[in-house]
Amino acid sequence: VTCADFAVEIDRLPARASVHDEYQQLLEEHLNAMLGTDPAGDRAEVRELTLVRDFEGRLGTIKRRAQLEAACQIERERGSDAAQRKLQKLEARLQKEHGCLLEVEEKDLAVIRAFAILSRTSGVRSLLRKHKRRCCGRKPPTFEGAAIRVRQAPEPSDVLWENQDACQRERQKRRGLVLLAYV
Repeated sequence: VTCADFAVEIDRLPARASVHDEYQQLLEEHLNAMLGTDPAGDRAEVRELTLVRDFEGRLGTIKRRAQLEAACQIERERGSDAAQRKLQKLEARLQKEHGCLLEVEEKDLAVIRAFAILSRTSGVRSLLRKHKRRCCGRKPPTFEGAAIRVRQAPEPSDVLWENQDACQRERQKRRGLVLLAYV
């Protein structure tokens, strides 16, 4: 039993909700409403919900900035003359990185997808079954008017978080380059 057995990936979410500040709470309520009870009578519930926001490809820059801030903190604690010179260089790079980023609240960014960890594997099966797309049959439930797609989540170590906010065109370009390199 792994973490992926209790997790689902939710795609095709609307970029904004009617009350965008409460997006996470609205999605969690929707998922809990869709979860059924297992044969033993126990009800599954959402334990953790993580929203993937659209940083417009800036996650790599944000990660580099965090690494620079950590390096600056280390050099401050060293306190030697060489450390002070290195600290000045790091702070200059940090100021340069800061200019590249727009200071936007994370909660105001558009949502791309979400990962939910449930309390029971039966809850995962229930969500997958209820959100399954069928050719002839009733339509799957929607969230804020969007027909969302629920899939089994990959292992957490297999998720490349820097690639989560890459647009579809960027992902296709990367796949094409890998294919060309492979051939």
